[in-house]
Amino acid sequence: MDLGTKPSTLLGSTGLRHLWKPSWTGLNSSIMYWDTERWKRIWTSFQSRNILDTANQFHGDQDFLNVAVDFKDRRFFDSDAVQSWRWQIKDGGLDIKTRTYRRPNTGTVLDPKTSVMIFHGSPKPHEVTDKIIVNYWNRGWDK
Repeated sequence: MDLGTKPSTLLGSTGLRHLWKPSWTGLNSSIMYWDTERWKRIWTSFQSRNILDTANQFHGDQDFLNVAVDFKDRRFFDSDAVQSWRWQIKDGGLDIKTRTYRRPNTGTVLDPKTSVMIFHGSPKPHEVTDKIIVNYWNRGWDK
């Protein structure tokens, strides 16, 4: 799988821009790459906190990360290569302004530049009946 960036060039923490607000500069934790030694302090900080206090202070892990990682240290995967099935692929993608799908009832509309398809929340990939998703999900790694 080629995300368009060699891991050796990823100097900071790497995440994905907001899946439906491309101009947002915060981290989206759907897919991330970390230098675990350089960023060990983030995990250490998270582990040392009371989880209930952390959950009350932050809505989720990406909110915690957006506080823990300075803007100057953020790097992002190519947003064309990483797509959300629910927001960008299903039925041609969701038009945020109208809250409707661009091509209703067409199923998966997969851009050839997509390398990673994210399934966050529900449904999970094995719960989707769309023939393209079923094909990718069932074909396995070696086929």
